[in-house]
Amino acid sequence: MWSDNETSEDLLGFKVHANLLIDVIKDDTVLPVSIGYFAESTVRRNPY
Repeated sequence: MWSDNETSEDLLGFKVHANLLIDVIKDDTVLPVSIGYFAESTVRRNPY
């Protein structure tokens, strides 16, 4: 497991998504834009 420290290397592969968001935000022809983030937790609780 990696430590929770800032790094310049994209170990999770999010750069493609970050670059897409930057392009959309900077493009005046698509404004206004609304961006949502949805995630599902992978932590499972013991039902007992």
